[in-house]
Amino acid sequence: MLVSAFGFYVIDSRVCRLAEMMHNLMEISLAPSVPASLRVIPTKYNIIIRLWSHAFHKLLEALRRASFSSPLALEHLQDFIYYAYTFYTGLLEEPSLRSFRSGWLEALGDLARYRMAVAAMVTNNQLKGSALTTDAVSKAAAASKDDELISAKSKSQMSVKSSSDRPAARIDESPSPSVGIVAARMMDVEPEKQRWRSIAKEWYAQGLADTPGTGKLHHHLGLLSREVDDEELRAVYHFVKRFDFPPLLLAVLLISLSPQHDCTPPIFYLSGVHPSHLVVKRAITALAA
Repeated sequence: MLVSAFGFYVIDSRVCRLAEMMHNLMEISLAPSVPASLRVIPTKYNIIIRLWSHAFHKLLEALRRASFSSPLALEHLQDFIYYAYTFYTGLLEEPSLRSFRSGWLEALGDLARYRMAVAAMVTNNQLKGSALTTDAVSKAAAASKDDELISAKSKSQMSVKSSSDRPAARIDESPSPSVGIVAARMMDVEPEKQRWRSIAKEWYAQGLADTPGTGKLHHHLGLLSREVDDEELRAVYHFVKRFDFPPLLLAVLLISLSPQHDCTPPIFYLSGVHPSHLVVKRAITALAA
């Protein structure tokens, strides 16, 4: 279903008003002058979860799905993510809402992941400018040289055709300032998707530091790690921690999956000795380190 710009504006304004109303409800119910029976309202009615699901998540998902076919939806998605990110950052800094810090950190991590999705869409749709690569710098330098040759040729033709005896106005032919092709080639610009991946990991890591053992945060970190090369074991670690396995079993699993440790050499199969005792020894060493 196609939605006009006015329709997006109406939806965004209503959702933002809902978020502000729920924020006001939490502030009023947690005020020091309010009786203790009313201070349990945010926890009793799951205001933290409802704030994310009803005021942000549903619209974010709708805009994300629509962004695959609508540039207008992609633009509104970026604006709404910016609003939500600012909103939750403000909640994180409020002293009266400090008891719900873990919920704000998880929401900020989720918003960073949505920003990753937006960066991927922009890259796939070629809406961003060309990347600063060696090939792009070389092409730009070649185009600059061609422009200089054309400009010099046109100037010579104009001087030949000129019939006036008056001297022509002097044009500044000094080269434009530049960092230089060599310096441009040495620039290493981090992709926006990877930058937001790092930001999401930082938010989730802060959440784990405040509430260790939270399975959902480990699951999010596992999803972020499985897409990166050389972080497969880290992803396995977070996925296993999501189910709260015993530490010894976790160490055994990680070591057995490590490509640097071959726990099943053929000689042990020929001698009839099961190699599991080697895995246990390595697990104990890893836990003691």
